[in-house]
Amino acid sequence: MGVGRVLSFSQILIQTDFFWAGLSGKKNAGRFSIIPKHSIDPQSQQRLPEYAPQSAEAYETQEIQRMIDQLLEGNKKFRETVFKQNFDHYQELAKGQSPPVLWIGCSDSRLQTGHITQMKPGHLFVQRNIGNVAPIHDWNFATVLEYAVKHLKVKDIVICGHSDCGAIKALDKELDDVYIPLWLNNAIEAKNRVDSKIKKPTTPEETRNRSRMIEQENVRLQIEHLKTYPLIKTALKEKSIEVHGLYYDLETGALTEIV
Repeated sequence: MGVGRVLSFSQILIQTDFFWAGLSGKKNAGRFSIIPKHSIDPQSQQRLPEYAPQSAEAYETQEIQRMIDQLLEGNKKFRETVFKQNFDHYQELAKGQSPPVLWIGCSDSRLQTGHITQMKPGHLFVQRNIGNVAPIHDWNFATVLEYAVKHLKVKDIVICGHSDCGAIKALDKELDDVYIPLWLNNAIEAKNRVDSKIKKPTTPEETRNRSRMIEQENVRLQIEHLKTYPLIKTALKEKSIEVHGLYYDLETGALTEIV
C-alpha cells in the first residue's frame, strides 16, 4: 500500500471464505475480514488505516446493526413527515382501536397491506401467514379470529391471495423442511382441484396460468376453512359480518374481488 493513500472501508474490506465442515457446524466458520485501526503517515502526518482481523460473527453483527440503523432512521423520517402531518389521527389511535376489517393475507414482503389499499393505520386488523391460510386447527389463527369478531366487532373479513406466491409454488415440490410441508397441507386441496380440471401445462404461459388458478382457488379454499369455525358460522347467520376473497396482482398492482 502506497504511503499517503487513504482507502475507504469499502475499498479495503477483505473477506476470505473457507469452511470447516464437521468441526464448528457453522457456515462460513472461518471467514474473516479486516477493519481499520490507525497509524500516522510520516509525510502528511495524517492518520492512516491499519488492518486487524475481524471474525465472521463480528462482521455479520455489523451488517445487522446497519439494517437496524436503517429502520431507526426510517422511523425518524416517518415521525417528521407522516406522523407529524397526521398527528391528530395518531393521537386518537393511541387511545384504542376499532378496525372494521380483519385482513388475512400472505407474509410475502412484497405485499404491504395498508399501502396497496391506501388504508390508514387503525382500519385493518391484520393476520398474515405463509399462503394466506385459514387453518382449521390453529390456536394462533383462532385467537385472532375470536378477538377480531367478538371484541373488535369487525364487520368484514378479507382473505387475500396474490400472484407469484411462493407457498403455491412449493405445493409442487418435495420439501425437506420440518414445518413448511405441514403448514402447506392446508392449501394442497386447491392444487388438487385445479389439476383435476386442466391438462398438465407444457408452456411457460400455461404454467403461469395454472399457478394463478391455484392461487385464486386457494382463496376460495381458505374461505371454506374459515366458515367451519362456529364463531364465523354464527356471525354469518346473524349477518353481523361478511366474508370476501381478494386477489392482488404484483405486476399490475390491481386488487380484485374473486369471491
